[in-house]
Amino acid sequence: MQLNQLTRQGDELREKVAAKDDFRAITLWLSSAAVYLEARHKNLKETASFIAEKDRFKALVMEKDEYSLHLFDSLYGTLKAIEMLEDMQLRERSETSRGARNWNDF
Repeated sequence: MQLNQLTRQGDELREKVAAKDDFRAITLWLSSAAVYLEARHKNLKETASFIAEKDRFKALVMEKDEYSLHLFDSLYGTLKAIEMLEDMQLRERSETSRGARNWNDF
């Protein structure tokens, strides 16, 4: 799954968190996002933070039936920040390769 799909799904799931509904879909999304981050961004401190917050969110729901919208928003914000980082890196690589092609034209 791509990060932009995950962030889109997170945006849609926010309503379910607010309504304290569909824990299964929320945990599936959290797990998918964690797997993506561990595979692609293992060394980022944001990945470790996301995983810790994910576990805390799940524990709150399981132990206290408390759906923390604030915590979910933090998780979603972390994903959005990493998505912006990926977009920026992609643009930089694109500009670098375009510059290298232009330099080779001489």
